Amino acid sequence: TTTAFVVRPETASLLRWSSVGALPPEGKVLEAPEPSRVGVLTHPLVMALHAHENDSNPVARGHFVSGKLLCVEVPPPPDVVVFPDRGNEANKTLRQVIEQVHSVKACAGCHALMDPFGFPFEIFDAIGRLRGTDRGLPIDESGAITGTKEIDGPVENVHTLVTRVAGSARAHTCFTERAFKYIAGEVDEDTLACRTEGFARAFAGGGGRIPDLFVEIVSSETFLRRR
Repeated sequence: TTTAFVVRPETASLLRWSSVGALPPEGKVLEAPEPSRVGVLTHPLVMALHAHENDSNPVARGHFVSGKLLCVEVPPPPDVVVFPDRGNEANKTLRQVIEQVHSVKACAGCHALMDPFGFPFEIFDAIGRLRGTDRGLPIDESGAITGTKEIDGPVENVHTLVTRVAGSARAHTCFTERAFKYIAGEVDEDTLACRTEGFARAFAGGGGRIPDLFVEIVSSETFLRRR
């Protein structure tokens, strides 16, 4: 949930952060001049990776948080999936279009585990710039966390969402398991939770420092004795 980022001249120009002044080519660690810029989830790179070329994508952003960071099981999509096209709907925000399309029974169940996570990120456009309107209409940045049992409930904005996710045991456990699977090539789901429980506790106890988690994994007997 840090508000400090390495800001390079190109990044400052892209985000229109004129208040940061002159920066060296290699960048400088600065406090973000935007209160909503909290943690790596609000980094412009993360926002742009989970967006369309010319528009945001709250579904993809929400699925990243629920599926990748909280390990919420979202059923696979049907064979043919078409992202809602708002076309020339000048009187609707993208959120309003998505909510209308995904309210039908065939879509609602799965999208309830993704869309509410992504709506708070609508304050960031396709390249991660902060915005207050979508096609001239005010943005509703409220959302919800669903499917976790631990931290479920409404969130008023992206700051609330990120803070609640970052402080949850489920996020620490989920990230640890995914990190171990990636680093160790571990695919045995039946034993994964048992083998990573200690790492997850250390990760949470150490303040969620990702480099420390990686070192803990690669220096462990579990990793060194893997087959």
